[in-house]
Amino acid sequence: MDGGPSEWRRRPTNGLVYIDPPSTLRLEGALAPIQAMGALGHLTFTLKPSGGKTDITAFYDVGGHEAGGMTALATGVGGVLGEQLASLKTAVEAGNAP
Repeated sequence: MDGGPSEWRRRPTNGLVYIDPPSTLRLEGALAPIQAMGALGHLTFTLKPSGGKTDITAFYDVGGHEAGGMTALATGVGGVLGEQLASLKTAVEAGNAP
């Protein structure tokens, strides 16, 4: 890669669809329990320098159909993503990031 934006033209259902180093990473796929619905999501991580550190923002956008609607899932999915980002923060600050 030349460091500019890229898009993978052929990809699995869940995977990397866009990267713009060092600021943006976008994944495509349905996180559980959305996998069982007629829906697909895009999870975008945005990284911004902030006072010698890096701020990470995650945005998960889901579209599609679910007979009962997807609104009720938003809080749970957002909570799980929040927990995962908190775990990443703890690992990075402890020097244990993958």
